[in-house]
Amino acid sequence: GTFSNAQVCARLASFLAECDGLGQPAHLETSRPENVGYYERFGFGVAHEVRVGDAPPAWVMTRPSGGRR
Repeated sequence: GTFSNAQVCARLASFLAECDGLGQPAHLETSRPENVGYYERFGFGVAHEVRVGDAPPAWVMTRPSGGRR
C-alpha cells in the first residue's frame, strides 16, 4: 500500500532513533530528485549520484549516527 507523508515521517523518525540508539549510521537510495531535500532535513547527505546508461540518476544518501554531518 501507500503511506501518507505523516506515516513516512513517523516511520523514518522511529528508524533513525533506533540507529542513533545503536550508534549506527543510516543509508538510503532515492531516484526522485525531490526526495533529496526531504531526506536532507533528516540529516542525510548525498554520498554518491549513480547513473547507469540512459536511466534516470539515483542518489545514495547517508546519515551518521545522531544526524551530524
